[in-house]
Amino acid sequence: MVVLKFGGTSVSSKKSLEQIRSILAAKKDNFIVVVSAFSNVTNKLEEIVQNALINDSIRIIEEFKGLHLTFINELILIDHQPKLIEHLELKCNELETICKGVNILKELSEKTKAQALSIGEQLSSLIVHQFLNQEKLDIEHIDSCELIIANNSHLKAEVDIEKTSKNIKNFIQKKNYITGGFIAKNKLNEIVVLGRGGSDLTASIYANSIGASSIEIWSDVNGIHSANPKKVKNTLSIDKLSYEEAFEMAYFGAKVLYPPSILPLIKKKIPLYLKNTFYPNHTGTFISSSNHKTNHKIQGLSSLNDIAIITISGIGLSRKKGSARKVFETLEKENVNVILITQSSSEQSIGIGLQSEDAKISKKALDKAFYKEIKNEKIQPIIITDDQCIIALIGD
Repeated sequence: MVVLKFGGTSVSSKKSLEQIRSILAAKKDNFIVVVSAFSNVTNKLEEIVQNALINDSIRIIEEFKGLHLTFINELILIDHQPKLIEHLELKCNELETICKGVNILKELSEKTKAQALSIGEQLSSLIVHQFLNQEKLDIEHIDSCELIIANNSHLKAEVDIEKTSKNIKNFIQKKNYITGGFIAKNKLNEIVVLGRGGSDLTASIYANSIGASSIEIWSDVNGIHSANPKKVKNTLSIDKLSYEEAFEMAYFGAKVLYPPSILPLIKKKIPLYLKNTFYPNHTGTFISSSNHKTNHKIQGLSSLNDIAIITISGIGLSRKKGSARKVFETLEKENVNVILITQSSSEQSIGIGLQSEDAKISKKALDKAFYKEIKNEKIQPIIITDDQCIIALIGD
C-alpha cells in the first residue's frame, strides 16, 4: 500500500486535480491520499478568528464560503453539489458561532483556534473526494479525527503513535482512501491540529501504521533544492538524501517538507519521494535510510529568518554546574522552542537562537530565573539581539 500527500497548491484548481487523478489512476497498489486545505485557506481561517477579537467576522466568513462555493461549482457535477453545499453551510455556521464567542469574550484560546483551523482540511477532503469519485476513481473518505489520537496541545499536538496505529490498522482494508491532513482529536474528544505543515505528518503516520511500501509528498516544486530557489540563482534539485540530511534541510528552512514527518518513517525504513504534481515525470528527491555516495560533501544550504539571539553571560556561569539546564528548563516552562545553542569554551556565555516572536517572553522568564545572579553582578543583564538569521550547511 502507498501513501500520497497533496499540498494546498496541488488541490486548488481543476487542472491540478485532473493531474492528481492521473497520478492515482496509474498506481497498481491500493493507496491512502492525504490532502491539505485549499491554497491560503488556513491563513484565511487564522485571519477570521484573529479578526473576531476586534470586529464582526461575517464579511470574511462570506469570502471563505464564496471561495469554497467556487471550487464546488467548478469541480463538482451539479447533481452532487447539494450535499457539499449543505456541509459547507454547516461549517460556516460553526465558524460564525466560534467567532461570536471570541468577540464576546475578547479571548481566543488555543482550543478554539484549533477547532477553526481544522475546517479547511475537513472541507477540502470532502470536495476532492467527490471530484475523484465522479472521475470514476474508486475511493472512500475517512475522517482522520476518528483515527489519529494526540495529546492536549491544541495547536502543535503530539500524536500517540501506539493508539493511533492500532486504530488505523483495525480500520484500513484493501481499498483506496482519502482523508484530510493536519487534524486529530485528543483523549477529551477535542479537535487538535498538528502544527503548520502537519499534513505531511499525517501522511507519515498513516505510512508508519500500515507499513506502507512508500510515501509520496506532492507539491509545486521538484523536490528539495540545494538552496532556496526564491533566494539563490542556479540551484540544483537534490536527487537523493538520507533521512538525517532531509530532516536538517527541513528543520533549517526547506519549506517543501515538515521536519517531524521524517520521524515515523525512520524505524520502518519507509522510503519517501518528494515530487512535483505539475511535472510528475521529474525524479524529484528520494529520501531513505542510506547515505548515498555523492561527490558533494555538502548536499545543500538552508536558512531560517526572523531569529533572535538571547545572550546570557558573566563569570558566574563559569564552572557552575546546571546553568545550561536551568536555561532550558526555564524556556521549556514557557513552551519556547530553542533552535540553536552556543556556549563559549570558558562557559562564561550562552547564546540561544529562537523565533523572534518568542524573544520577549523568554527574556522575561530568564530575568526572573537568574534574578539573584544578575542582582549580585555574577551575570550581566540578559540581552536580545534581533533581526538575525541562521544559515546551515547540511551533509552527512
